[in-house]
Amino acid sequence: MYFLIRKKPLINHKVFRHIELYGDKIIFGILATGAGTALGATMDLKKIVYNDDNSKYHDFLNLMYIPAAFLWAGLVSSGISSTLSSLSLHKSES
Repeated sequence: MYFLIRKKPLINHKVFRHIELYGDKIIFGILATGAGTALGATMDLKKIVYNDDNSKYHDFLNLMYIPAAFLWAGLVSSGISSTLSSLSLHKSES
């Protein structure tokens, strides 16, 4: 937030920019894996025909799209942060 408002990094050091870049890439990968897994598992589990009280399982699985949507929102914001980190690192090296 500080970077977006002030247009300058809070800590202006080359090592910090590398740590920020690699941290963003790692978090982006974790969020991408979690978002894909949550959505894929929910869709696969909805295809199963349950024998006892079918509506409760499907109601629960319909609710599971909500955390998947939050993971996708985090994935998009992490991608934006990762892009900004890459641009910041590129500007500092030139």
